[in-house]
Amino acid sequence: MTQRDAEQMDEVSKGLHSEALSLIKDRPAAEAWWNSSTSWWPKWTALCKKAGLGVASDEVAGNPWSYEDATVEKLEHFIKTKNRAGMMDFFRQAVLKARWHRSGAAFAAQVLREFAPGQFPKQAAAFRSFAATLETASTVGGGQPAR
Repeated sequence: MTQRDAEQMDEVSKGLHSEALSLIKDRPAAEAWWNSSTSWWPKWTALCKKAGLGVASDEVAGNPWSYEDATVEKLEHFIKTKNRAGMMDFFRQAVLKARWHRSGAAFAAQVLREFAPGQFPKQAAAFRSFAATLETASTVGGGQPAR
C-alpha cells in the first residue's frame, strides 16, 4: 500500500462523523444510501459464502459509525500473522459498516480491492467486482464516487 492510499484511508476515518451529521440533516440522501444496500448486500452475502468468509451478519460489534479498530495496519497484521479469522472478520465488518455510511463504502472497496484478492485468489475477480459495485453505489444520494 502506498503512503497516498494510507492517507486517503485516514481521511475516510476522519470524515465519518461529519458524514453522519450530514446524513442526519439530509434524510432523503440518508434513506437513499441506506436503501441502496438492498442492491449490493445480497451480492456480498453470496461472496462471503463462496469465499468461505462465513455468514455476513447484520450485527456489528461496536459502533458502526467508528473505524477506530478498522485500520489498514490491523488488517496487514492479521495477514502477516496468518490470523485468518481476524482477517475475515475485518472484511465482514468493513462491508457491514458500508451499509450505514457512504465513506464506509470507500474504505471497504479499497481494502477488498487491495487485500482480498491475495488472500482469496480463486475469488479475486469476484472481490474486485464487488469493490467496483461499492464504488458505484457510493454515488447514491448525492455522493461522489468512492476512490
